[in-house]
Amino acid sequence: MDGVARENKISLNIKWSSVLRLSSIGLNLLLVPMMLSFLGQAEYGLWLTISSFLGWSALLDLGIGNGLKNRLSESLAQHKTKDLKTYTSSAYVIITLVATIAFLIFALAAYLIDWPQLLGIPT
Repeated sequence: MDGVARENKISLNIKWSSVLRLSSIGLNLLLVPMMLSFLGQAEYGLWLTISSFLGWSALLDLGIGNGLKNRLSESLAQHKTKDLKTYTSSAYVIITLVATIAFLIFALAAYLIDWPQLLGIPT
């Protein structure tokens, strides 16, 4: 692929990415009043809190996913297929350990924390 074609493709991808990002923002702004009318204030606040916690859980891979992507790209470029399996299985093991530890912490916290009081919601 020559330089001009690559630049055109990058430019097109940036434009489409911007359009999709703005569309996503617009749809989320329309979704807020709909969710408020459907759930009510207390339930909507609870929904936002739960979805925020779930969004934070995506950060629990501690960069393992990006590191795996980089190592896989490097191994593919060097035609080291054995390393692909090693990196992938190692990443799965580490992420499983992190998820298990997080689950145990949150399971313990579920019994020790008074969630309605913490979140300021009626029981």
